[in-house]
Amino acid sequence: MSKNPARNNSLLRDGDIRPLLHDWLWAEHSGSEDTSILHEVSIPRPSARMDVAVVNGAICGFEIKSDADRLTRLRDQEPAFSAVCDKVSIVVTRRHLKRSRAAIPHWWGIVLVNCSGEQITFEEKRKPRDNTRPNNRALLYMLTRAELRGVLRTRGTTKLTQSELIEHILATLAADDIRHRVREVLKGRSTFSYSSSSSSPKNASRPGA
Repeated sequence: MSKNPARNNSLLRDGDIRPLLHDWLWAEHSGSEDTSILHEVSIPRPSARMDVAVVNGAICGFEIKSDADRLTRLRDQEPAFSAVCDKVSIVVTRRHLKRSRAAIPHWWGIVLVNCSGEQITFEEKRKPRDNTRPNNRALLYMLTRAELRGVLRTRGTTKLTQSELIEHILATLAADDIRHRVREVLKGRSTFSYSSSSSSPKNASRPGA
């Protein structure tokens, strides 16, 4: 349960929802070791930007559709999120709840944003299912050249382009190993992470491009 200083009868916007969604997700995953929460996650191929991602033993994406948003962008966002995430949930206000069911894949989850007075709560209307067709090439394109070299963990790759590094990784590593190593890289980007030695967020530096 979360509170927000939004006025009665006002439209719920991203800025009203996102901080409280972060707190809700943090509470949901705080018992899990090595969990990080990332915001505004860039997905280059296909191009899109994901509002929030929870990264631990999986990549779980969350896309916010506030009262001020339209669902039309989902046509472009859905292929990108479905390519790189292990699970995806759309976070919608009540005005989008009915239409969102028809706008997303059957395996995506739905989180409803409820607002009563100054109180905002989140209700999981449909649990997300596992993505059965993740795309490791799309996932690897989320990383910089330096990060890709770290995933490869071999010398002599400094002159390779991003595409060459990706093809080398795909040809060299098993699919599950690739996803594990990419998750480790993404977790290092977050300024909000959880470890078993601390019950509160810890700062982590972002890697350079």
